[in-house]
Amino acid sequence: MNKGPKLVKIAPITKGVFRDLSYFSIKNIKKGDLVSVQIRKKDVPAAVIEVEEIAKIKSELRKSPYSLKRISGIKATGVFTSSFLRAAQEIAEYFATSTGIVIEKLCSQTILDSPFEVSSKKSPAPKKRSTLILQTSKKERIRFYKNLIRGEFAKKQSVFLCLPSPLLVKKYEEKLKKGIEQFTFAIHNKLPKKTLRKNWKEATKKEHPILIISTGSFLSLPRKDISYFILEKEGSPLYKSQNRPFLDTRTVIQKLAKQTKSSLVVADEIIRTETYNKKIQNKILSAVSTSQKITSNVEQVLVNTRGQKNPLSPELKQMLESAYKKSERTVLFINRRGHGSSTICNDCGHIVACAQCDTPMVLHKELENIFACHKCLFKTPARSACPHCNGWNLRTLGWGIQQAEEEVLKFFPEFKIFRLDSDTAKTKKQAEEILKNYNNTPGSILMATEMLFSHFDGSADRIGVISVDGLFNMPDFRINEKIFRLLLRLKMRTKKTFLVQTRLEEHPVFEYVFKGDLAGFYESELKFRKALNYPPFKTLIKIGLKERNKAEGQKKIKELEKKLEPWSPVSFPAFTSKIKNLHGFYILLRLEPDTWPHKHKELHSILSSLPPVWKVDVDPESLL
Repeated sequence: MNKGPKLVKIAPITKGVFRDLSYFSIKNIKKGDLVSVQIRKKDVPAAVIEVEEIAKIKSELRKSPYSLKRISGIKATGVFTSSFLRAAQEIAEYFATSTGIVIEKLCSQTILDSPFEVSSKKSPAPKKRSTLILQTSKKERIRFYKNLIRGEFAKKQSVFLCLPSPLLVKKYEEKLKKGIEQFTFAIHNKLPKKTLRKNWKEATKKEHPILIISTGSFLSLPRKDISYFILEKEGSPLYKSQNRPFLDTRTVIQKLAKQTKSSLVVADEIIRTETYNKKIQNKILSAVSTSQKITSNVEQVLVNTRGQKNPLSPELKQMLESAYKKSERTVLFINRRGHGSSTICNDCGHIVACAQCDTPMVLHKELENIFACHKCLFKTPARSACPHCNGWNLRTLGWGIQQAEEEVLKFFPEFKIFRLDSDTAKTKKQAEEILKNYNNTPGSILMATEMLFSHFDGSADRIGVISVDGLFNMPDFRINEKIFRLLLRLKMRTKKTFLVQTRLEEHPVFEYVFKGDLAGFYESELKFRKALNYPPFKTLIKIGLKERNKAEGQKKIKELEKKLEPWSPVSFPAFTSKIKNLHGFYILLRLEPDTWPHKHKELHSILSSLPPVWKVDVDPESLL
């Protein structure tokens, strides 16, 4: 073994370093090791991504204007596989960030702080790979996974099931571990550090094939025998990071599967429009044959609420009365917490807005009535007079969950009501307690916001949608898909009656939901997106800036627009123009699909070199 000095290319796993660096070492360092290097007089962890004998490149090093620093030490060997590091570099290039930051996002800080030595003798996954789509009910998906895991275990191969949240990791572990408990490892950041380290260590060292159930934060797990990655609930927006570097786990896992030559299963009850487009182009195949219609025998009622002044239509009251008489459980869904969506002065037309971010304030009736901003969380006591004209003629617009609860109790005081929103359930334990009490109380009502989907796996005899109309006003190109998925998921949880109230009954989304027409919705949505140059027909890049000084922000936006002229930039203010006294601005780029980043080297260079004040979001979840 050659023990001469080595040139070591490393990816620093720290903020503020935006490129890979080169160091030297006389130690036996290998690709995939985790080392310690000194940057700005501070030791930071780094992943070794290349090692080369210095003797082979001495002449090149002599020409370099920089002197090489020495690697401080080796923290652990074999922490990352070569295929993972290749994927990390590709992911970093795609999202215009550094390899080290990508690695940090895909490996828990708990593991980076105290890594384990890994010496894997496991055989690599098979070379043959495929991408499959699995669009069916959760029950059918679970059955498919059990058969797949059993088959891969027989081939001495492991399976990685990826989920968008720690809560779902726990639920899927309970459903899949039966009979293979000693080979099932659930890993997520909500685990105590001691348990997390134990699970990670055992998962890396287990000689028998294993099932890993985890969030995307642990895709760096160094096992070479993973033959299948499963991307479960691929439609969840939780897969898209809300913070820099704005990684999308769905893209991450596709690139990782490609580099590891593993197969990929993309699964959900209702897949994304982009995924459906790949299916009809035969870029991905169906794992099982399924219908493009979701049939249902439940009673379906669409109620026109134009002119209605309270949240309960006669049809909804009738449904609740029938449910009470039969001691049936009911769910009432509304997409807004609080007492109403906004408050307006009938005298001057002024909408009560947040002093910090100009978002309409929402009235919350608590021990002391308050106005709360759902954007920046600012709160202020509710005034009886208009802050603009001092008039006393204030009126609440829209319906919030508190107002709906008051109306139900007014007409049905005998009902036992449980409310599930972020005001009543601030913790997972509180949410579980609310659902437990609801399930143990026949003839009760569960009133819920979208928090329902994070905690409620069951069904209800009757489900009523008080309103989703406010969502249609969101300037978001995915909003039709979001509403379609939301309503269809509620319908699939209904046993007897599914009722929807709306002032927009002519909107085609309702027809697709009531018919369960998946193909019809996707074709309509693709036609809409193609006409307006949205994904999958374009790759979007959203560049954001926040400034205290509005004029300064506008100046910076114009300067960057000029640099980006070859790519036809479009600038626009943030939907909520000011949050916490910061003004928001965006620039949007539309690129031809499958051309980023390899056909846009100059653009990539510009975006990668922007100072930290700019936020570059490739494949944004929305344009808000």
